[in-house]
Amino acid sequence: MQAQVKEDYKHSFQDSVRLVLENTKGTEAMAVATAFNNAWTNMGPDQQSKIRQQTALMKKKGYKVRPYLINYFGAIASAIIIEKTDQSTLSSYLNVAGKVIQKEPLNQANLFFQSSRDFFENHALHFDKGFKLRAQDDEYAFDYLEQVVVSDTVATVSAEPDTSSYNLPQWQQPIVQPEVFGPVLKFRKLSLNFITPYDSALLKNTSGVFSLRTKLFLGDGGRFDWTPAGISSDSVYYDLNKYNFNTAQPSFKAEQGKLTNVGRLARPIAGIMEFKSVNHKTKSSSTYPRFRSYESNISIKGLGSDKIKYSGGFGMQGNGINSNSVAGLPATIEVFGESDKKFKAIASSFGFKDSLIVSAKAKITIYQENDSITHPAMEFEYNLFKENLVLTKESSQLRKAPFSSSFFDIDFTADRLYWNLKTDTITMFIMGSSKVAPLIIESQDFYDPEGYRELKGQGFSFHPLALVVNYSNDIGSSDFTVYDLVVEGKRSLNQMKMVADFLSQKGMIDYDAPSGKIHVKDKALHMVQAVKGNADYDNLKVHSYTDTIANAVISFSEKKMQVYGVEEFNVSDSLNVIIKPDSSRITFLENRDIKFNGTITAGNFEISGKDFRLKYDSFFINMNHIDSIRFYVTEKNGVRRRVNNSMVGADSTAAVAGGLQASANKTAGTLYINRPDNKSGKENIPNYPRLDATAGGVVYF
Repeated sequence: MQAQVKEDYKHSFQDSVRLVLENTKGTEAMAVATAFNNAWTNMGPDQQSKIRQQTALMKKKGYKVRPYLINYFGAIASAIIIEKTDQSTLSSYLNVAGKVIQKEPLNQANLFFQSSRDFFENHALHFDKGFKLRAQDDEYAFDYLEQVVVSDTVATVSAEPDTSSYNLPQWQQPIVQPEVFGPVLKFRKLSLNFITPYDSALLKNTSGVFSLRTKLFLGDGGRFDWTPAGISSDSVYYDLNKYNFNTAQPSFKAEQGKLTNVGRLARPIAGIMEFKSVNHKTKSSSTYPRFRSYESNISIKGLGSDKIKYSGGFGMQGNGINSNSVAGLPATIEVFGESDKKFKAIASSFGFKDSLIVSAKAKITIYQENDSITHPAMEFEYNLFKENLVLTKESSQLRKAPFSSSFFDIDFTADRLYWNLKTDTITMFIMGSSKVAPLIIESQDFYDPEGYRELKGQGFSFHPLALVVNYSNDIGSSDFTVYDLVVEGKRSLNQMKMVADFLSQKGMIDYDAPSGKIHVKDKALHMVQAVKGNADYDNLKVHSYTDTIANAVISFSEKKMQVYGVEEFNVSDSLNVIIKPDSSRITFLENRDIKFNGTITAGNFEISGKDFRLKYDSFFINMNHIDSIRFYVTEKNGVRRRVNNSMVGADSTAAVAGGLQASANKTAGTLYINRPDNKSGKENIPNYPRLDATAGGVVYF
């Protein structure tokens, strides 16, 4: 009889639950009613008793059928029918549920019921259409963690602090996990499968605690490989330390773990790993997982030659390898020849893919024995196997900055530079139509007032170049920082950064924005001295226009720079010295010396010939083969007229004045443009330009 009463009692509770849920007329509630009805007989008496007690308490606390009781009974039914939990696990779950109902507010209790139900139904820590985080190969138990509250009145015993990690870098300090309390799932072991429309990524062999109230997972250990990016699991993988993440998102970040890359690293390296499932069409196009090393002194294998030296971090973005480090320090690539250094590139990020090293923005130094060619920011590409260096104008404001050559003592613009390191020849190009923009070559001592005026820039109440150069002169150094230029109430840091950016674009200073370091170039110092009248200067500026050929070619072995597409250029504005080269070609030599064939206009002379050489320092032109010399006069109306009379003989007045001597030999001579210390012509010195023809010839005047 007693057994029958118990049986009737069981059915009455089960039926009452069913009736309450079915009366909502909701599809979900009716499905839960049926499932709970089927699960009831699979519970032990103690478990059934707990459910009755918890139901009574929820009724007393005002829990509504939807969503609270639906999730509560749904979680229990799913635990038995779908998850098929053992009796011990079910009992531990009910114990935790009892504490939640007793201690937690209604909304927190419902989060627990919903999270538990999701787990039992899908064996997942998160489950929706767009993202599923399934638990695999796991062992778990439910628990309720009490929040630890330390009273202010509790006396604490002073102990010696643990200073063992004080001197370690931040990334080697112990990881402190956030505190979780309330209902949790404790996993002794599990693997987490991140499933989205784009990925199925596995975090293997980890352990941890999952908060059923906040959906936060606190993990310890495990391994995540690069199969989402199409790389085999045994080639690239990251071994995790302690970590945590919000399970509602298909992403996580782990610190202080170590990356193994079998083909590129000699040993596992410490760093930060990130995964995020984002839209991508193929595994090879995925940009995750990502990694950045803590240290910036990593050796990279597989660069193909011991002539390549790399210094920097190690990072990965999908299947791509880069130089990124957590600190964001720049990396350096140096390439050597048999006995000399070829070039150096410094960038915040290099990419390594197959045979290529690339960077969107790199500071370049090309070595020419003890001299160099430099540029602050070019798009960089180096082919390891073919030994091809390609530099292309990048997209930042520094694209306007010129190259500087200490051997030729010039600055020059170029959109593209190509060098096969198996040769000693560099070619340079301006992209697009030759009529739009030329390659411009400018002497390091070039100055004109209009150019200085343009360096005033826009939006400044002062002259940026004058400010920086005067400060450099005041402190007696060309090296300082942008912070040193700040004056409270007069010049803000933001203003000074704008100044540094602007002058860097103009090639007047070297500026490292991350550190704020400034180096004032000699060209800038010279220009300000020229403005003040304290330094001589020149007008040497060459424009190169070409369509189908390179604008310029540098030969290291011959120590020359061939420049094409040069119609004419000034050597001295004040003395009207102009060179018009034959075939529009000139050759720069060391320290701005220039070889050419063609015609020189100098004052009243027009001299044509071959094998001419401008000696920049001495400021004269050696003319080894003069074909003709013509003389012009300027009429009162300002019209320049050629004198058609001709004389052959050293006794002519004009010849004597010009220093000409007649002979049967070819004519050679020297055109003295001005005194070497008066290239600017700021002093009016008589008898310049002066022609000295030492081998005789025919004079037209």
